[in-house]
Amino acid sequence: MRRLHLLLLPLLVLLPGVVNALPEAHASMLINAPIDKVWHSWTTAEGLKSFLAPDNNIDVRVGGRFDIYFAPEREPGQRGTENMRLLILEPNNRLVFTFDQPTFFPEVRGQHTWVTVTLRVRNENQTDVYITHAGLGDHGQWIGVHTYFTNAWQIILGRLEWTMHNGPVDWKNPPSGLWYAPDIEELLKLKKSI
Repeated sequence: MRRLHLLLLPLLVLLPGVVNALPEAHASMLINAPIDKVWHSWTTAEGLKSFLAPDNNIDVRVGGRFDIYFAPEREPGQRGTENMRLLILEPNNRLVFTFDQPTFFPEVRGQHTWVTVTLRVRNENQTDVYITHAGLGDHGQWIGVHTYFTNAWQIILGRLEWTMHNGPVDWKNPPSGLWYAPDIEELLKLKKSI
């Protein structure tokens, strides 16, 4: 039954007035690298570690795991997006995976959303990357989740661009600058106002 649920999840996007009315977080950026290199970054353990998060557990096939560990030192269930699945895989074009909400949004954590990463060739050395994070709710903590991911995905794309020219992020000593989504204190203040 769970497998059927995972297979039907992308079809929800096609139901007018059901999911499309909900907010989505969007980000896009021109990455100065060939599409094959950008695809490799999104679809290999090494590539994801280079820009997205310090660790992961992925099995790149439809239905395979797509766990991203933003805090791998924490106990299971608190490390990031765990027990996620890869829903769609179209090489050098698009991948769709389920995604969980950060631990600091406990009321909606465990309610899985989905992320679509779409790549388009601009020219042989440039790739447009578009991210759509769908399935977000429209009330309560979902408002904070939407704000968080609207910022976070853009920051993550900036890291992707940076790594194309500077190599992988050293997660023990990351470069200074705008590297993370709003800090936890800002998010807790936002949570209290909801």
